[in-house]
Amino acid sequence: MRTLLLTAGLALATALPATAQNVSLEVFAGSLLARSFDQNGAARAFDAGSHLGVRGLINVTPEFGFGLEYNRNETALTGIISVLSAESVMIIGRYEMPVTDQFSAYATLGVGRIEVGLFDGGVTDYGTAQGGQITLGSHYAITDTIGTFAELTHQATFDDINVDGNIFDYNATSFDIGVRVRF
Repeated sequence: MRTLLLTAGLALATALPATAQNVSLEVFAGSLLARSFDQNGAARAFDAGSHLGVRGLINVTPEFGFGLEYNRNETALTGIISVLSAESVMIIGRYEMPVTDQFSAYATLGVGRIEVGLFDGGVTDYGTAQGGQITLGSHYAITDTIGTFAELTHQATFDDINVDGNIFDYNATSFDIGVRVRF
C-alpha cells in the first residue's frame, strides 16, 4: 500500500503544470451507511463506522478532472469483538456539471487497491485486492477558491480478499461532507 501511495503521489506531482492553476485539494469525513461482506460464504453485518479521506484533482477542463484519492474507514463487526478497517488508494476521474454559479453536481469513478485489515484479540491481519468506487456529490462554492461539498460513495473489491485464511467479498457505502480548496 505504501509503495502504491508513493508511486501514485509521484505520478500526480509530475503531472502538475509549473503553476498550480486548476488544482483542487479536498478533505472529507463522514459515516459508513452500509457495509457488508461475505466471510467464507456467510453474510456478516457491521456496526456504524467512521470514514475519512483526502483527494487531489487536476481540472483538465471546467467539467472534467482526474486525480488521486485516499480513503480509510473502520467499524466493529456486529456481535463479535473484532474491528474491520479498510484503506484504499484510487486513481479517479470526475465529471462536474454546473447548476448555478455557485452550485454544481458531480460524479466520480475510481479504480485502485483496497486493503482490508481484521483486528481480533491483539492481532491484525491484512489482505489486498483490486477495487473500484463511484461517488455522487454536490459542491457549493463559498468563494472562488474555497467550497464545501456532500457526497455518497460506494466502494467494492472486484475479487475476494484473503485475510489470514478468511475469504471476504468487501463493499461499503459512506456519506461524507468536506472542504475543497482550489489553487
